[in-house]
Amino acid sequence: MPKPGFTSLTIGDIVYDKWHEFHAARKKNFSVMGVSSLSGLISLILDSVAKQNGAKLTEIITMEIDKIG
Repeated sequence: MPKPGFTSLTIGDIVYDKWHEFHAARKKNFSVMGVSSLSGLISLILDSVAKQNGAKLTEIITMEIDKIG
């Protein structure tokens, strides 16, 4: 179980392996930024994308979901 204030997220092995390799190759750089884990990196990326794209991102995701459903 995750620590209080955190939630688990499941991702596919291919996605995990790609981002784990990316993080491992740049671990020292990310440490300077205060990112000490792969989870922290993913959180940073998601937060950054959400801030840059805001409503646009949620609109794109909603359109994709609507296509499926």
